Amino acid sequence: MLATLPMVVSNVLAAKGVDTVMSFVHVGKAGGDSIKSMLKIVCTTSTNCRSGIRSNDPQVHLRPVSDAEWTRWTSTERIDALVVSLRDPVSRVISAFNWRHPRGGFPVGYMGGIPYPDSTTANPWEVALYQCFEEVNDLANALYSSSWCGHVARQALGPNSVGHVGKGLEFYFSGLLYRIPVLLSLPIYAVRVKNMQDDFNCLCHTLHLPNVSNVPKANSAYPRQHATYLNSTGYSSLRRFLATEYLLYQILDTHSRC
Repeated sequence: MLATLPMVVSNVLAAKGVDTVMSFVHVGKAGGDSIKSMLKIVCTTSTNCRSGIRSNDPQVHLRPVSDAEWTRWTSTERIDALVVSLRDPVSRVISAFNWRHPRGGFPVGYMGGIPYPDSTTANPWEVALYQCFEEVNDLANALYSSSWCGHVARQALGPNSVGHVGKGLEFYFSGLLYRIPVLLSLPIYAVRVKNMQDDFNCLCHTLHLPNVSNVPKANSAYPRQHATYLNSTGYSSLRRFLATEYLLYQILDTHSRC
């Protein structure tokens, strides 16, 4: 079973007089806000750009790609680029856990940019996550525990996650393992955190758009960003639990056109 929060932002550009349709799958804590900023820069500086990121386009962030979007991309609409933000899954989970941590400034259960007033309206699993675990190493070491907090850890990182931490590739591309032939028929452009500017400029070069000289740093600094320690047992447990994430990462990384 697959399931986990990217943002799919439709972008319509005009390259050499022909509309170029891009959809952007923004996986949380994988450089997505920086990539979105670069898309806006390209659109506002390019003479080939017609309308940029349209305000009436749905943003697929914190929800899986829908069946309707799969149909639109492959059947009803010519798509020239499926842009996906990629980051090593273990690194992404560490970053997401620390970014959402109440000690980093977020109210417990904070969701969707709105601080909910109390635990009755907040995400209960995210509330439980930070009640159970002070550090990501504690979370990783509890993944195969039979305790209540072990259950919370698996719920937080599982394919049906309702919190931000577990919303990785498996969440956004729910059901993807059954659609691999369809996915591989699409023009995939991975923009990797470790090589973001070069990957993005490769996309721009291929689509005849201007390069971006500097990567905007969006939401890249937060109070607990350096709390990254994992012991060997925690790393092994987390890596094992994220096996499907790594499979999807490998598929997208290998078949990217950049």
